[in-house]
Amino acid sequence: MIRKADRNQKSICLFCCPKKEKKTILQKELAKRLRGRFETEPDGDGWLAVSSDGMPLCRVKYNGNCIVNDNPYLSEEYIGKIAEVQNELLTVKEYISLYEHAPQMKAADVSDYRQL
Repeated sequence: MIRKADRNQKSICLFCCPKKEKKTILQKELAKRLRGRFETEPDGDGWLAVSSDGMPLCRVKYNGNCIVNDNPYLSEEYIGKIAEVQNELLTVKEYISLYEHAPQMKAADVSDYRQL
C-alpha cells in the first residue's frame, strides 16, 4: 500500500544524499522525526534501536526492515507507540522513495541534488 505524504506532518529535507550516506539516511531521518518522543540509539550491528522510557520498542535496519518487541505483556500504550514509530518509518520510506525517483538538477556542480 502506498500512502500519500501528509502535508501537515513534519517535512524532511532530502535535497542531497551522497552515495556514501545512502545506507544511513533512513535511520538518520527517522531519528530526527522521533526526537523528543522516543529514545534512538544506533547499535553496533547496523540497527537503530528505538525505545520509550527505557522500554525497547523496535529496531530499524538501514533498508527499512523493522523488528518489533513482541513481548505479549506490553501495555496498549507501548503497542500504540510501536505503531507510531512504524507510521513514521513509512513516511520516511515514502520521502526517500520520492527523492530517489526525482530528476537530478541540471545545473553544473549539483549532480548529487534532486528536484523535489
